[in-house]
Amino acid sequence: MMEFCAEYGMEMKCSKTKFMDGSELDKIDINLEGETIAHCQKYTYLGAVIHKEATFTQFKEDHVAEKSKHLMKLYLFLNKKL
Repeated sequence: MMEFCAEYGMEMKCSKTKFMDGSELDKIDINLEGETIAHCQKYTYLGAVIHKEATFTQFKEDHVAEKSKHLMKLYLFLNKKL
């Protein structure tokens, strides 16, 4: 993997890289040239939370719940100003 990245001018940040897989054996963290790529059950990518077992409906519900928190903060802030 590191050779591929070097060949194409890519840089992998292991601290930000995670993986998901199903079998118990596949949940073991990967050690790559002294850095660890960790297994996870959910991952946030560009603000979107991706769950291993989630459907699109679950993704949408989680996204709406997260954005609703921000909307409530704005509502409370604006009410203090009025």
